[in-house]
Amino acid sequence: MPIAATSVANARSHARPQEFLFTIKASRPGLWATAAWFYLLPLGGRNVFHSPEFWLGTIYVTLPLGLMISGWIDVADAEIVRSNPR
Repeated sequence: MPIAATSVANARSHARPQEFLFTIKASRPGLWATAAWFYLLPLGGRNVFHSPEFWLGTIYVTLPLGLMISGWIDVADAEIVRSNPR
């Protein structure tokens, strides 16, 4: 394999974890607790915290909901953010 192709392959393999971390940060994990309430609401007070399915479902709900809400806000505020010197 040529050196250039190897460099591109290495850059791509290192970019994936960075893209994943960026996606997690963009979904604003600090706000996941709010999204988790929407997931907990239909459970009606049942004790499901010991179940792996519950925790998998919590991640399944909170990550996409966080991306949707935060992404929507980021797109709507893109022009304001660009003009902000910070």
